[in-house]
Amino acid sequence: MAFELDVILLIAVLSICLMAGVLVYRYLEIRKRVFSLEKNQSILQSDMRAMVSAAVGLGERVRELEHRLRGVSERQEQQELCEPASQSYHQARKLAQRGMEADELSEIYGLTRGEAELISMLNKMEAGNVSRDCSTTVTIQHSMKQAGNYSAHP
Repeated sequence: MAFELDVILLIAVLSICLMAGVLVYRYLEIRKRVFSLEKNQSILQSDMRAMVSAAVGLGERVRELEHRLRGVSERQEQQELCEPASQSYHQARKLAQRGMEADELSEIYGLTRGEAELISMLNKMEAGNVSRDCSTTVTIQHSMKQAGNYSAHP
């Protein structure tokens, strides 16, 4: 019976040693996995800091661009308010390019006869329909005088 007790005790000790070995192995595996996860966490934190920094920089850039856009919009609005006549000249010029006559331009946009003729004449000159000779220059000067935009002495 002492022999059987020794064998049982030996089996129990070997089982405990085997279990201890398995536990140590599992502990080392878990520790290696924790180290790997901590390393990944460190990399992810570094990447996150870089992304936050980039987002902050991008936000500042967007804010700067919005500020510049607001300034440009305000200047454009002021320009449009200050120069309503330039819009009608621009629109009259577009219609002159489509072939509208000076009389119609004058009537639609409230231009003087001289202004409307000048717009029509300049449009024809740009299109190559009128040659620039002395008589054309005199006619342009006459139209500009009527429009109040010409002085013979600069």
